[in-house]
Amino acid sequence: MKRMMIVTVAVLAATCGAALAQTATAPAAEPPAAAPVTTLGVPLVEDMVGRTVIDTDGQALGTVHDVLLDPNGAARRLVLDRAGGAGRVAIDFTDVRMRSDSADLHVADLRAADLARLPPFEYDDDAVSLNRGDPDADARPPR
Repeated sequence: MKRMMIVTVAVLAATCGAALAQTATAPAAEPPAAAPVTTLGVPLVEDMVGRTVIDTDGQALGTVHDVLLDPNGAARRLVLDRAGGAGRVAIDFTDVRMRSDSADLHVADLRAADLARLPPFEYDDDAVSLNRGDPDADARPPR
């Protein structure tokens, strides 16, 4: 009787194990890699000086001359040397993005006509920036 019980338990164990093995699901496949993102965000502040700024129509607005900083050292505005030597203007830092297909900086919702309506930029006494007071700032070539 003992022998019969041991054989029965062994047969049941083997049968259940085989049945469980057949119903087990395969591990989930890895999800496909995401497509490359074209907007890279904002580059390091130090890397912005000298870069060309492109508008929504693909036209060059100018070159970054300086970056204005807030009291905590965070970038707030970019000072541009306008294309064609039309003087300097300041634009909001938060409007600027980099793209994976270009070394230039790009702005959304800003065109050359909009830039022409901005007042000429002049440093005030309290302005803190990367280039202010740097004698070589005007001599640096664009990137």
